[in-house]
Amino acid sequence: MTSHFDWCPDFELAEADAEQQRHVFDELQRRDDWLLAKRPWLLPGPNLWSAELAAAATEAANLAAEREAMALVLSDISPSISTGVRTLSFILDVMGTRLLEVTEAADSEGVARPSGMLSVFVTTGSAAVETPERLGSALRCGIDTLALANSCAAQEAAGASGSVQVVQRLQQLSMRVSHQAMRGAIRARRTNLLFELPALAAERSLPLTLDAWAQAASAVIGAGRDVAQQKALLIWLSQRVRPWPVWWRTFLCYAAAEAGHLAILQYLMHDD
Repeated sequence: MTSHFDWCPDFELAEADAEQQRHVFDELQRRDDWLLAKRPWLLPGPNLWSAELAAAATEAANLAAEREAMALVLSDISPSISTGVRTLSFILDVMGTRLLEVTEAADSEGVARPSGMLSVFVTTGSAAVETPERLGSALRCGIDTLALANSCAAQEAAGASGSVQVVQRLQQLSMRVSHQAMRGAIRARRTNLLFELPALAAERSLPLTLDAWAQAASAVIGAGRDVAQQKALLIWLSQRVRPWPVWWRTFLCYAAAEAGHLAILQYLMHDD
């Protein structure tokens, strides 16, 4: 489906991209924190005892692959997104050195290690749904599907991906199309997917709720586009919830007033 209006200026593209990068970085940071909490030996420290070395060596190949994947994703994130980007990059480098040390120590002591990798946690959360290919890779490598399908950040990222295939695959994993997916599509200017989301939800007999429509309309108002662009989307959204609930116009008027959009506020107050 083709959009009937043009998108907003380049600075909004950069703003949306920065927000998406922040989501991805947060997921990487959480995964790194979890790894270090569960395997403190990944950071420099005393030499491991034989039993510890054997256990670490067994995981070394998988962990090295995961660390490499995390570093690859992190390399696409601008350091200006967060002061933690450079810190996390440094930690991943240290982890790489430590894994090499563990592997070499295990080899020197004759500790048996598996020849293949059991699984590779290529990416997590919102980063896993950026493209159908990346989602497929994450699923093959054992990502937690229940957590993924119920992650608000992942649902918003699915909308931002602009991919019908991504949304459909997540629906198969029990994700319900919600205002997060719509908000992601709105913020990333993915109108083709946005216009498909109601039908995708209906196919699963889980139509969008009034709250989802209201939150999506609020996202349109907060997106900062010019008045014509906002009106086009608000008309499309409003047509799908007619007759309007009593609170619908009031809710949107409050959203417009809070965002400081006087023209949209006037439009909402006078439009029938």
